[in-house]
Amino acid sequence: MQADAAKYQPEDKCYTKILVNGQEPDTRGVRSVNENGRVWGAVLCILERLQTVIPDAFRYDWNAAGGCLTLHSGGHTVTAQVGVVTHLLVDGKENLMDGQPYLTAEGALVMEVNALIPHITGTRTQYDDKVNVLRIETE
Repeated sequence: MQADAAKYQPEDKCYTKILVNGQEPDTRGVRSVNENGRVWGAVLCILERLQTVIPDAFRYDWNAAGGCLTLHSGGHTVTAQVGVVTHLLVDGKENLMDGQPYLTAEGALVMEVNALIPHITGTRTQYDDKVNVLRIETE
């Protein structure tokens, strides 16, 4: 019993699931975290999954060398820059986030998911704090 208690390590963060139309996208081992009521996750993996569902609703470009994500949807352009700013640019205007996008050691882009996804035409998001799940639904 004492050995089992010593092995247990409580989570140091509030980990969250992200579901796209009820299915969890492959985030290649990057866990999503709820920090200050905002869900941070591997957005490129989420965008890849959404492209299979609503391919005509948006397009995006990830410039790994410059750390810049550009998303186009519904006549709008959204830009996020790794480690430079705490805002998205939506059609050139600032839209604040809770922190800066960053890269994991494996090179995955992590940022506030709900700051980006609602800008994609035909999507809606809802966070269920009872089960720690961010649901992304498409029309």
